[in-house]
Amino acid sequence: MTNKQSAKKKRGPARQARKARKASRPGRPAEPREGPKRFPFNSLYILLGAVLIYAIGALVLMPYVPDDAYISFRYAEHLAGGEGLTFNRGENPVEGYSNLLWIFVCMMFYKLGFSLPTAMPYVGALLGALCLVVLWKIYKRTEVPAFQMAIPLILFAGSGPFVLYAVSGMETPLFSILLLLTVLFIDRMMTSPGIAAPIGLTTSCVLLMLCRPEGIIVFPAVAAFLGWCARKPPDDGHYRPGMVKHLLIASAAFLICLAVYNIWRVSYFGEWLPTPFLSKGGGGESFLFGWKKNMGLFFVEQGYNSPPIGYYFSFLTIIAGIGAFFQKNKTGHERTDQIAFLVSMLYMMIYFNFVDWMPGMRYHVALVGLLLIPAARIQSLLPSDVWQLLAKSQRLRFAVAVLVAILVSSSGIADMKMAGERQEIGIRECNAPLGRWLKDVMPPSSLLAMSDVGATPYYSGFRTIDIHRESLTDLHIAKDGFSDEYILSRNPDVFALVARGVYASKMDPFHYNLKRSPRFKERYRFLGTVRFQWYKDRCYWVYVPIDKKFSNAELARFPGGIGSMRQLVQANP
Repeated sequence: MTNKQSAKKKRGPARQARKARKASRPGRPAEPREGPKRFPFNSLYILLGAVLIYAIGALVLMPYVPDDAYISFRYAEHLAGGEGLTFNRGENPVEGYSNLLWIFVCMMFYKLGFSLPTAMPYVGALLGALCLVVLWKIYKRTEVPAFQMAIPLILFAGSGPFVLYAVSGMETPLFSILLLLTVLFIDRMMTSPGIAAPIGLTTSCVLLMLCRPEGIIVFPAVAAFLGWCARKPPDDGHYRPGMVKHLLIASAAFLICLAVYNIWRVSYFGEWLPTPFLSKGGGGESFLFGWKKNMGLFFVEQGYNSPPIGYYFSFLTIIAGIGAFFQKNKTGHERTDQIAFLVSMLYMMIYFNFVDWMPGMRYHVALVGLLLIPAARIQSLLPSDVWQLLAKSQRLRFAVAVLVAILVSSSGIADMKMAGERQEIGIRECNAPLGRWLKDVMPPSSLLAMSDVGATPYYSGFRTIDIHRESLTDLHIAKDGFSDEYILSRNPDVFALVARGVYASKMDPFHYNLKRSPRFKERYRFLGTVRFQWYKDRCYWVYVPIDKKFSNAELARFPGGIGSMRQLVQANP
């Protein structure tokens, strides 16, 4: 043994004795040595991860602003300019929208100087992120364990249809967050004292009514459900004493707001129902047609725009129903899960009345968050062995959630990216250029007649007749149906008729008969075609008055649209 080793061995006992005396001194308790740090797996980290996944999906799906969004932008700009809720400046107000609250939001940003087609997708994206926060808050309040929040939150963040319409510039994320806030206030009303929850519930339901016409049904459904819950014994944990009194106060406040709003609406527009309801909704034959059409769109083929999404919503509905009514771990919040599921089912039955041809089933998109409230409870039905396995490693739990998010989100986001991009290209290369070209070559007072009354009328600034057989913005057609005589009596300066084919047109029978009518042939000539859907070869066939002349430079700038082999622009007469 060397001298150094011998000295070190002698110092060993002395060093240990000094450490023991130091640790035993008063005021200096010995601290246990820390073990390896555990993975910080809690609900806040899950929320931040979900928001990150959502943000990535939103950036991937941008830009996507469908044609219908421009109708809201047009109303908002007219309202901001003092024209009132009019689709055409100088004409009578017409309730051709179905999203009054969103129009007010758009008007606010327009007054602040923002371009609505540019700004509103980002506003919607922010509202979509707030939907995640509200759903997370509902999970915390209803005592969903942190590790059971991961999968539903990430599924919501990566839901292709939800993210697509969050960045669309439409009212969908606003309607979704109001539905989630309503459920949050319902839970507070059933379990917490005070007047704040009834006030919040009434406010959210009134805003739902203003956001979309079908929002009116939420409060009656919720009030009936809460009244039924109040019949239970007071010790079952599902409601608190005094809830009935607050429910009656909330009901009175909602009815007053409902009466005031409808008195104003009917006196302002002169109609009981919005124009879209007059043309697209109803019962009887209309309902049967919508039901049959939607079954094909949802489960067979979504019109080349996207894969059928009905299976996705069917899966969410099944697991939500199981979670709402068969959950094992009772927390006293079962009624909250059940009302979220029942409101979703009520809306699904209503939406079957309206043909939903847009990619991702846009009407149903606002229900994704609602369905995921009870769907999270299905995890309580998993065998205990599964949770014991997951409990051995928090890293494993997080990895499983992230893996599920990657697999599900990547597929859904990719599908919606392809579907949304097809429509966005049509707007960017056809509808918007056509509107700008018309604005450059036609008088500002021109009257445009077409059935897609979003982007082209918005960019042209022209007064527009919606000549769709189910007109959204023309009250005469919505009430009395399509009429050649009525349309030609308005003396349009431009017709843009939808047809399949650049060279030979296959049109809607109503439009085909219109262009073949003697009065039409006497007054209008064919100008050219603008393709807006290459995968269906759908084009606008543009007609102008016979005596209207264009310069060669103007004709050279006539847009050809997507992938046209040549522009069918005829020479001046």
